[in-house]
Amino acid sequence: MTDNRDSAKAEALRLTAAEGFGAACRFIEGVGDPIAIAWAYKDFSQALYHQNKDVQHMIEAGWRGIELALDHAARVASDDAKTAAMLVEIAKMMAFNVGANTWPGWGDDGIDISPDQRERGIEAAMLSLRLVTELKLGPQKMGNAHWLVAAHHIAASRPEAALAALDEAARAFAAAADAPSEIMVRGYRALARKLCPESRTAALSELDHALRCLGQDTSKAATAYRHQIIVADRILCVDPE
Repeated sequence: MTDNRDSAKAEALRLTAAEGFGAACRFIEGVGDPIAIAWAYKDFSQALYHQNKDVQHMIEAGWRGIELALDHAARVASDDAKTAAMLVEIAKMMAFNVGANTWPGWGDDGIDISPDQRERGIEAAMLSLRLVTELKLGPQKMGNAHWLVAAHHIAASRPEAALAALDEAARAFAAAADAPSEIMVRGYRALARKLCPESRTAALSELDHALRCLGQDTSKAATAYRHQIIVADRILCVDPE
């Protein structure tokens, strides 16, 4: 399965370079059954971002895969619930990836995200949250989905919406007993509060505390979260002159 997926991804990338994006999509839509097509779109979309640094085609491939997966899931749900559920879950993964890849807070080299692309990204993040809820995927994935929505709100300078989403993320991570992620949420709450002049001073202290707590945690997740927050702070919460 993995070898087939890797081969399909490589061929889709080759076709993109040789004949254009449309040729790659036509190839993907002929790779097999709807589940194979959904996986192929997921892999292709991620490769367009990570290997080609092509945000626009990543979005287009991701959304095309999402729409095909959800459409087929709706058509087979009454007769083949297992296939439908798998397609919806793959669509959820694609939605999360499109949402994550259009968030500017990563600071990835060679990536430039336009306002229109960010809007498509937050649509995908909201869809990911809805699908996580529908599939009842548990508190960890619920926390991740709420965090992504909040992260987009921070990037769009919507601190109140970000804080509401982060409250939901915190509850979900607490239910999952994921302490590093709970601290990470506190760091992002501080970033959201930094956007408001009246809470900026307190937020600076809260941010420092969250970063220190993450620094004291030697887990891989805590180390990654600490770096992620520092980069996001630099990009999204520029200090006033």
